[in-house]
Amino acid sequence: MQHLDLQGKASQTLFAQLVGVSQQVIALKVKDGILPRDGTYAEWLALYCDRLRNEAAGRAGEAQNRLTEARIAEAQESTAEKKQRRLKDAKQLLQRADVEVLILELPRITRQQIMTTGELIQEALEAKHGLELTDDDIQEPLRSALGRIADHAGKLAESICGDPE
Repeated sequence: MQHLDLQGKASQTLFAQLVGVSQQVIALKVKDGILPRDGTYAEWLALYCDRLRNEAAGRAGEAQNRLTEARIAEAQESTAEKKQRRLKDAKQLLQRADVEVLILELPRITRQQIMTTGELIQEALEAKHGLELTDDDIQEPLRSALGRIADHAGKLAESICGDPE
């Protein structure tokens, strides 16, 4: 490398050689205003070293921090999308619409089956033992239990679907 006059007007190519980067990197720093267009080698060297020192210390500046945060968020989103795709391909991911149908239909089907079973139990007890049972003897406790189950199912549906109905 030739002898440089540090007070002379800086050339992007020579400065890039001095600091060991490509000319394109220096051109970008000039374009972004990090290095002044008509700066000297001494100015550029001081600014360049200052910038490196700040980046190494984590003080890259607000714009750089926002860019870093945006890149991190983008990487996290990409990772989540890829994970979701893998789970879906492996048939380990439930679609929200399918879960909503399950949550909304299962309590109705369960209620119907349990109440029918309660009626069959009542009829069998009456026939086998000659009892006369009222609706409150078997069906009411079942309705009460089903009401509590429905409350829990409603809370689950709300937490998954975001809709209390």
